[in-house]
Amino acid sequence: MILFLTISIVVATMLGAMLYGHQKSRAKSVSEWAVGGRRFGTLIFWFLNAGEIYTTFAVLGISGFAWAYGAPAYLAFTSVSLAATLGYWLMPRIWQAGREGGFITQADFFAARYKATWLGCVVGLAGIIAIIVYVQIQITALSMILRLTLGAEVSVLASAILAAVIMLGFVYVAGLRSAAFAAGVKDVLMVVLVVALSATVAHKVGATSILDVFDKVQDQHPGIGVFPGLVPEAGLTVTWLMTSALNVALGTWIFPHMFQLCYAAGSRKAIRRNAVWQPLYSLSFFFIILLGFAALLAGTQPPGGDVNAALLQFVSDSYPSWMIGLLAGTACLLALVPGSVLLLTAG
Repeated sequence: MILFLTISIVVATMLGAMLYGHQKSRAKSVSEWAVGGRRFGTLIFWFLNAGEIYTTFAVLGISGFAWAYGAPAYLAFTSVSLAATLGYWLMPRIWQAGREGGFITQADFFAARYKATWLGCVVGLAGIIAIIVYVQIQITALSMILRLTLGAEVSVLASAILAAVIMLGFVYVAGLRSAAFAAGVKDVLMVVLVVALSATVAHKVGATSILDVFDKVQDQHPGIGVFPGLVPEAGLTVTWLMTSALNVALGTWIFPHMFQLCYAAGSRKAIRRNAVWQPLYSLSFFFIILLGFAALLAGTQPPGGDVNAALLQFVSDSYPSWMIGLLAGTACLLALVPGSVLLLTAG
């Protein structure tokens, strides 16, 4: 049941994405493949940007962070909104330069802006190196989910190789427009899943309501809801929160894939509307952190103490197989969609 649901969600989304991309493409060109022909409207551009921000880190990582550290997970509320605020002013400038210069990559922008081809090469190389780390995160998460569905007897190496092959295959065939479609499906599934789990989680951990979950976890783990959280020696103080939020907000637009996505917008209005509405996604983190606290309240112990597996383990222990399959399928998309755009950008 778990394997069937997972495969169904992933395969159906990938086929739909490739069909959508094929129908909407006007020409087979690098511009169409890499930046969607520079024609994305507000809705599709919104989903695409969200797809790169709300990855496996947003669901599995933040819930696991809340499970392990408590209040420091509130970083998720601030960083996305700050990045969108900065993007409101910065993204239209990047878009305008890309449209006028016909740029495809971040490296193109720097090479033309400073009239130095060597600088473009350096920027491109630095971007690829940075992307390697980010892709590794998605492959690690995807391989973890594959082991959940295929069984622990599948080695870590084999699952990681399979995850990489799936991701490479999708980005080679699909392109940015297909990735945007898959991002929309992934975001809808993520919201439905998080809401469904949150609506039933109180009963699973012996609480009377969502707010009671927070009360109970505070009673059992004093200090979990305030800084520095459950691990004071980690130094995750209010100062850490403020500096980290600023660091994430500024760093968002240094990443080459986020920079390059700006070129895909069809208009300045689409970009600014995206920046205005994007912070709404931050509201979902309330429920994601709730699930991390619930996993802690339930006494969940992820395999090997891996905090990123806390939510997966909690759902596996507490919910029926169809819910586990829905989580696994959605989590696969959470890794595949951003991973494919990262690989596309590196390409």
